[in-house]
Amino acid sequence: MKRNCILLIAVLWFASVGAKPGYGPGEQDWGFVDVRPGGHMFYWLYYTTADVNNYTERPLAIWLQGGPGASATGRGNFEELGPLDVNGEERDWTWVKDMNVLFIDSPLGSGFSYVDNITLLPSTNNEIAQDLLAFMKQFYELHREFEEVPLHIFSQSYGGKMAPEFALELYQAVQRGELRSNLRSVALGSPWTSPIDSVSAWGPLLLNVGIVDKDGYEQIMESYNRTLEYVEHEEWHKAYKQWVNTSYIALNVSENVNFYNILKYLKEGDLDSGEVDNETVSGDNAKQTLHSLMLES
Repeated sequence: MKRNCILLIAVLWFASVGAKPGYGPGEQDWGFVDVRPGGHMFYWLYYTTADVNNYTERPLAIWLQGGPGASATGRGNFEELGPLDVNGEERDWTWVKDMNVLFIDSPLGSGFSYVDNITLLPSTNNEIAQDLLAFMKQFYELHREFEEVPLHIFSQSYGGKMAPEFALELYQAVQRGELRSNLRSVALGSPWTSPIDSVSAWGPLLLNVGIVDKDGYEQIMESYNRTLEYVEHEEWHKAYKQWVNTSYIALNVSENVNFYNILKYLKEGDLDSGEVDNETVSGDNAKQTLHSLMLES
């Protein structure tokens, strides 16, 4: 009898490996996965707090942040959809109430993910996708219970470049029998899929809704056309600098309207904390806040 009790306790302990109390409500798991020699990817998994008999009754959502280089476990978690906000207060609404959420700091070098040598940082979207595929192979090794759970990959901003290629690599690996995964969908939120096409829409949008006049529109488009010229000649450094300049012009002629959300003015702290301050940014503050906007794009 004693032996059976010990065996039962051991089985229960093994079944719960990974799930543990964490920072905030519900059970969680976190840690590093070595996706390749010298490459260490960090993740933070929140098990759903939904009223279900087993968390596997709800889907698993992967969240990939933008940048590239913004932290999913930091920014996406605490500023957007995790159970706690940046002040450590519980959110009234969080994805975790409905599903299991897996935040992954990707690409390597973002958030807590790191490389042993800077030469090991990924330099292409395919390298990012291959690292994420390697991560998922080991994740499913650690969490076999999620192999049959519907998987949905969500992404924001530059994640709109990472997610589709990652999903394709994952799908093809499943077809080859390299792992089991119940991939169901990929969602792209405000995707930075084609930056030059996104920038081309700033002027017409602001003009047609009456936020800028014809002169302001022409200033934006003149700067955009210079950006386009650099892109077509693959002068990427110049294109980036001109794109930033176009952003400054759009912000200036619209009198600080947030061209990513025209219902709001761009104010100090909006992008960093999600809160709205009373002061409209100007001068150095405008540049600092806009720089945060650029990093998330």
